[in-house]
Amino acid sequence: MRLLALASLTVVCAAIAGCQKGAAPAAEAGPARKPVAVTVEPVQAARMSRRLELSGTVIPKSQVTIIPKMSGRVLDLGAEEGARVRKGQVLARLDVPEMAWQLQQGRSGLAAAEANLELARDNLRRVRELREQDVASDQQLRSAEASVRLNDSQVRQAKASIRLLETTQANAVVTSPIEGIVLQRQVEVGSMAGPSTPLFVLARADGFQARLSFSERDLALVREGAPVTVTCVALPGEQFLGRIVDIAEVVDPQSRLISAKVSLERTGRLRVGMNVVGVLAAGTHEGLVVPTAAVQTDGAEQVVYVAEGAKAVRTPVRTGLREAARVEVLSGVARGVRVVADGASFVKDGDALRIKAGG
Repeated sequence: MRLLALASLTVVCAAIAGCQKGAAPAAEAGPARKPVAVTVEPVQAARMSRRLELSGTVIPKSQVTIIPKMSGRVLDLGAEEGARVRKGQVLARLDVPEMAWQLQQGRSGLAAAEANLELARDNLRRVRELREQDVASDQQLRSAEASVRLNDSQVRQAKASIRLLETTQANAVVTSPIEGIVLQRQVEVGSMAGPSTPLFVLARADGFQARLSFSERDLALVREGAPVTVTCVALPGEQFLGRIVDIAEVVDPQSRLISAKVSLERTGRLRVGMNVVGVLAAGTHEGLVVPTAAVQTDGAEQVVYVAEGAKAVRTPVRTGLREAARVEVLSGVARGVRVVADGASFVKDGDALRIKAGG
C-alpha cells in the first residue's frame, strides 16, 4: 500500500515538472528584424506613351525574276545565291545548237541573194544600152528593172533574217537587267530552261523594307506614314528608322495577322530575310506611375510597399504600361503616396524602414 502511494506521488511530481518545462519556451521571443535601408518615391502623375512592338523580316523594296527568252540547256551559271551582281553581268549561258545552224544557213542565203542582185544589175545595164540602140524593147527594160527590185528585196529580207537570228542567238546569254542581289538561283548547270523556267530572282540594290505583322485589334493604331524604329537581334545596338508605306488590305487567314511595309532610311548591315522588331508609338495618356524597382511580383500578384511612417505595408496593385524606369499603376495606390523604390526586393510586410537621405 505504501509502495502504491509512493508511485502515485512520483507520477504527479513528474507531470508537474513536465508542465513547467513546456511553458518555458513560450516566454522566449525571436530576434526582431533590423530596419531595411530603402529609398522612397511618391506616386506621380505622368504622360505614358503606348508602344506597339511588331515582329517581321527584312524584304527587298522590289525584286525581278529572270526568265530566258528562248529554250536551251544551261551551259554555265554566273552567280550564286547571296551574290551582288552588276547591271549587264552574265547570269547564264544556254546551249542552242540549232541557232548556229540556222544562222549559217541564213548567211549562205544572203550570199546567194547578193550574187543574184549583182547579176540582175549587170543585166539591167546591158538592157539599157541595147534599148538606147533600139535593140531591146521597153518590155525587156521593165523586166530587167523588176528583176533588180526583186533581188534587192530578197537581199534585204535575208539581212533581216540574219539580224533576227543573231538577236535570238544573243538571247542564249542571259544578263542581269539591274544592279542587285541574288535571292534565289532556281536552275543547275545541265538542266533545260525556257520562257516558262525562272532562272534567278534578284532584289534591287536600292534599299530594303521591313515587313511587320500586327494583330487586327491594333489596326486603328497603325497608320501609313507613322514613324517606326526597327531593331535586329543580330545587330545589337543598331537602330534603323523608317515609316509605314503600305498596309495590307486583307487579314492572313492562317495567322489572323495584318502585314505592314516599312521603308527604311538606311539599311546598314541588314540583310534580306533577317528577323527584326519594329517599335511604333501608339499615342499617349495621363496616368499614375511608380519607379520600376517599386513593383514586385508576389505569387500571382503585383505589389508595392507603401511607407507608412517608418513601416512597410504590402499593397497589391494593378499595373499598365511599362517604360524603362517607370511603371503605370492602374489601381491600388493614390497620387502622392510614398512607396519603397530601391530596396523593395528585400522588404516584407510590416518591416521597419530606414529611409535613406534623398528618399
